[in-house]
Amino acid sequence: MKTSYSFKQKARPEELLVWHSLNTAERCRAKTEKIHSLMNIQPEFLQSLSFLIGLSHDLGKATKYFQDRLQDPEYKTAETNHAELSALITWDIVKQYANSSRFGQSLVHLLGVVSYLVVRKHHGAIGNAQSILEAEADNAVLRKQLDALDNEEISAIIKEGLVDYGLADSFDYHWDKQTILDLRNNTSKYWDDIDDYKGFQLAFLHKFLFSILISSDKGSIILHDRNVKLVQIQEGNVYAVDQYKERFSQESKLDMMREELYGQALRNTEQSFDHNLMSLNMPTGTGKTLTSLSVACKIKEKLKKQGPIIYCLPFTSIIDQNCQVFSEVIERNQGYPPDSSQLLKHHYLAEPDYQEKDEEWNPDKSRFLIETWESGLVVTTFVQFFDTLAGSGNRKLLKLHKLREAVIILDEIQAVPLRYWEFIRCVLKNLATEMRCHIILVTATLPLIFEPGEVKSLITEPQNYFQNVNRTILRLCHHEKLSLQSFYPKLAGIIDQYPGEDILIVMNTIKSASQVFTYLCDRKYARDYLFLSTYVTPKERSERLTRLKQHSDNPKIIVTTQLVEAGVDLDVGLVIRDFGPLDSINQVAGRCNRHWLRDKPGEVYIFRLMDEKGRDYAYMVYDHALLTATEECFSDKEEIYEGDYWQISKRYFEKLKLKRTEADIKLIRCMEKLEHDEVSRKFSLIEEQPKQPIFVQLDKRAEKLWNRYLDMILQKKSWERKQAFNEFKNEFLEYVINVKKNDLNDLLIIEDFYLVPKAQLKQYYDLETGFIKGAKDNE
Repeated sequence: MKTSYSFKQKARPEELLVWHSLNTAERCRAKTEKIHSLMNIQPEFLQSLSFLIGLSHDLGKATKYFQDRLQDPEYKTAETNHAELSALITWDIVKQYANSSRFGQSLVHLLGVVSYLVVRKHHGAIGNAQSILEAEADNAVLRKQLDALDNEEISAIIKEGLVDYGLADSFDYHWDKQTILDLRNNTSKYWDDIDDYKGFQLAFLHKFLFSILISSDKGSIILHDRNVKLVQIQEGNVYAVDQYKERFSQESKLDMMREELYGQALRNTEQSFDHNLMSLNMPTGTGKTLTSLSVACKIKEKLKKQGPIIYCLPFTSIIDQNCQVFSEVIERNQGYPPDSSQLLKHHYLAEPDYQEKDEEWNPDKSRFLIETWESGLVVTTFVQFFDTLAGSGNRKLLKLHKLREAVIILDEIQAVPLRYWEFIRCVLKNLATEMRCHIILVTATLPLIFEPGEVKSLITEPQNYFQNVNRTILRLCHHEKLSLQSFYPKLAGIIDQYPGEDILIVMNTIKSASQVFTYLCDRKYARDYLFLSTYVTPKERSERLTRLKQHSDNPKIIVTTQLVEAGVDLDVGLVIRDFGPLDSINQVAGRCNRHWLRDKPGEVYIFRLMDEKGRDYAYMVYDHALLTATEECFSDKEEIYEGDYWQISKRYFEKLKLKRTEADIKLIRCMEKLEHDEVSRKFSLIEEQPKQPIFVQLDKRAEKLWNRYLDMILQKKSWERKQAFNEFKNEFLEYVINVKKNDLNDLLIIEDFYLVPKAQLKQYYDLETGFIKGAKDNE
C-alpha cells in the first residue's frame, strides 16, 4: 500500500475494509484475465469493470451504523444494511469510468445498471432485475447512511485501487450525495433505457459478473491470500486416454467397433473445432466415456482453452464409477493419483474433502473450492450443471464463471425432460457462443433437442453402427395390461428359462419393485438377490452397486427401480421391465448382453403393469407425452431387434418434437428479461412430491453420527450449526432417505431430520427393501 493514509474502517471485526476491497478486486480481475469479450465488450474493459465492482462492492460498510454493528452483532437497523449504498457507489464509479472510456450513452447506462444489480444482491440470490430496480426507494434511510459515511476513507480506498490497477490516469473519480440519491430515484427509468440489450447475452453478462464477484468476495474471506493452481490432465496430452486403453483387449466384435468409433471421433474433431456444439451418437457399451474425454482433451489442447473439462451425468449413482475411470487414466499417464486440482467430484453426497499436493485445506476451504469447481476436470450431475445455468441462488452461481472457455460433456443428454427442450437448446447455444464453450452431447439415442445443422456429429453415419449391432431383442408383451398377481406366473416362467444368467428386473415404482422382490424371495431361487431403490440408504445402495460387478458363484436377480438405466456397467442375460418411455427402455436394454459375448441376442421383455386400482404404474412416474409416443412406435410390433433401435428412436423423437410445451417459451422469456428468480422457480430437473429427510440408524456408525448431530444441536448456536454440520454432513447423508410426509406417521423429528431409531428399525426399515411406511407409489 503506497499511501500514508491511516485506514480504520473495517469490513469484518478482524479485517480492514481497504484490505478486503483490494483483495476482492484483485481476485475479480484475475478471474477475467485472458478471456474474450462478452456482448462485444473488449477484454480489457471487462477486466477493469470486474475490478471496479470488486473494489466498491462493500464500500457501504464505511458508515457509522455498520461499524457500530461490528462492535455489537445484536445491533441491527435499516441503516446497518450496506448492499444498497455499496451498489449505488459502484454504479456511479462504473458510469464515470464508462464515460471516460467514450462508450455510447446507452452502453454507459447498461454497464451502470448491471454493476448495480450485481452488487445490490451479492449477499443473496441474484433476483429479478426489474423488481430490484423498480423497488421503492427509502430516501430517508439512504440520506442517513450518506451522512454517516466516512467520505475521506472511501475516497482513499478508491484512489488506492485505481493507482494499484493503473486506472488513476484513466479517470478522476469524484462523487457527491445528490448524485447517489438521483441514481436511486431513477433506477426504473434506466431499466427502460436498456430495452435494446435485453436477452440471453445480457443475462449471461449479468450472471457472469455476479459469479465473479461472489466467488471473489467469498474467496477473499475464506482463502485470504492463498490460491489454487489448477492442473490440467497433463497439459496438452491427448494420449492419456490412449495409454489407458492399451491395457484392454481389442479382439471382440465390440472391441473393434469401439476402436473404430474412437478413431473416427478424434479425426472428425480435428476438422470441427469451429463448431461449439458437437455430438457423439454411439451404441451403449462402445466406449462413450473415454471417447468423449479424449475429444475434450483434444479440444483443450488445440484451442488452448482456459476453462476446465466438465463431465455431467444425469444420476449420482454412476458418478463414482466414471470418476474412478478418469482417476485411472490420469494416474497411468503421470505415474501417481490425481489430486483435487486435477480431478474433482461434485454432487450432494460427495466427500467435502479438497486434496491438493503439499496443501492442507480445512472443511470450509475444501467446500468452497469444490463448490467453485477449482479443478482441471470436474465430474458432476445434470442437476448441478443446469441449476448453475438456470438457478438464481448465491451458492448455485458461485461456479458459473468457471464455464467460461470450458469443454462441457453432457452424457446421456436424452435424460433431460421434454418440457425443457427448447429452453435448454437456447441456453446451451448461447452458453457456447457467449462463454466460448465447447459442448459435447453424448447419447445412444437421438433426442431432437437441436435443429438440423446446429450440432456437428463426430460420428459419420452413426446409424450404420447401430444397425450392425445385434446384442438384444425387445419382446413386447405390453399390449395387455397385467396386475402384479397376473404378472407373477409369467415372470417365474421366464426366469426358469434362464437358470444360469444374471437377471435384471426394472419396475416403475418402489412399491411394485418391493412386491416383486418379496415374491421372488419367497420362491427361494438358488440365486443372489439384490434390491435397489431410493428408499434404501445411499450407503447400502453404493455397496450393492459394487456387489453387482463382483463375481459370484450364484447368478444374480436384481430388482430395482430406474436407478440402473444409464451408465451402470452391468452385463446381464435377461431384462424384464415395466413399460416406460422408449429412451428409458433403450437404456435398460443396454445392460443386457452389453459386451456382446453371448452366442445369441439377450432378451428384454416389456410388460405393462397396473396396481390394484387398475392404474398404470408407468403413468404414475413418466410424462404422458413420452409414453404416448412410445405406444405409437410400438403399436404394430411384437419384437424389435437392436439393429432397428436407431430407426425406432428416430420416429420416437420426431413425435416428441411436436409435443413441446408452452412452459419452454415462458422460461426463455424470463431469462431474456433477467427474471432469474422466476427461471429458478420454474426450472427443476427433478419434479416430485415434497419429501422429508429421514435418518436411519442402520448400524453403530449411524448411531455415532446421530449422537454427534444431537450434540451439535444442543451445544452450538444456530448460526454455528451449519459450519459444524458441514464437517460430517456427507457421512451423515449416507444414512438419509427422503419419504413423502404423509407416510411418516409418528416418527420423531429433531430439527431438520426425522429419525428411525435402532430400537424401531424392524418396524420402519426392511434390511432388503428399505423404508417400509413409504413403500407406496412414487420413486
